[in-house]
Amino acid sequence: MSDISLQRVGEFVRTVFELLWHRPDGMPAKEVLAFIPEIIQLTENEKGTSPINNVPKYERLIRLATIPLARVGWLAKSNKGRWRITEQGR
Repeated sequence: MSDISLQRVGEFVRTVFELLWHRPDGMPAKEVLAFIPEIIQLTENEKGTSPINNVPKYERLIRLATIPLARVGWLAKSNKGRWRITEQGR
């Protein structure tokens, strides 16, 4: 994923937070990820699938990029796949 810039990763993360901002109960991660291509124009590379798990690269990138946000307490990720912004994250 080194071919995707840090700025681009920031665009994805910002979009995730914009999607969740007015949803205090959060959304299923699958829904969040499904909205991304409707909001951000993806490159062919980002649309391509990862050879490891056949998941679109942008989905894998977003899942990885949000791990630090969950660790610092800005984003809550439930065991059932629901994401929400925490008070600290706001």
